[in-house]
Amino acid sequence: MVEAILSAYYESVQPADACAALDVTPDEAPGLRDLPAPHWVAPWGTESVEERAWRTRLWAVKDGLSRTRLATAKDGATAFGPVSARKLALEVERTLKLARSIRDKGYRAGAYDAPEVFGLRAGEDYRWFVIRGQHRLAACAAAGIGTVAARVTKIVRREDVGEWPHVVSGTYRVAGALKVFDRLFAGMPPVYAASWVERNRRPASPASAALPGSATDATRTRSLT
Repeated sequence: MVEAILSAYYESVQPADACAALDVTPDEAPGLRDLPAPHWVAPWGTESVEERAWRTRLWAVKDGLSRTRLATAKDGATAFGPVSARKLALEVERTLKLARSIRDKGYRAGAYDAPEVFGLRAGEDYRWFVIRGQHRLAACAAAGIGTVAARVTKIVRREDVGEWPHVVSGTYRVAGALKVFDRLFAGMPPVYAASWVERNRRPASPASAALPGSATDATRTRSLT
């Protein structure tokens, strides 16, 4: 079942390039024009496009080696398709291992590094963007675990848009940078993934639903996809 779901996801969720991955046009992010989808950079990020591309290739190899499956960036990204059969098998293996461990033993904070997040701040409200630990948090959500301690690495304030590194460098125009921020802050998936999310959305239970504007709502975890 896990393999079938992931396979269907990777087949249907395939941004054409880096601009599509972040839901911006080439005019809104001229520095991302014609780049492969995995080479996107966030407007507030500090690494260059070249550094991001290098790190993406390195992560792919390390990820494969850590699970004794030889893999490279050519096998595809984790967040979206297309992916090779080798990459699909790696993701199925990782997902099942985590889900079974957390189902059988619960989430043990000492057994894993704390997930890393950064805060998106608009006015006095926050959203938390997961940058490390997405698989663990997904497994926790599937197991009904609603709260997990995380390490906050930075706070990105909307009003500082003119000072964000990739706005200063010209990779993004202000309108494009704010478009990325506002979509993530609203918890909206990018266009390339919207239909998949809608088809697979599960309604929140009354017990877990947060009231708009409440403390729970203001600190709800958001991720790229």
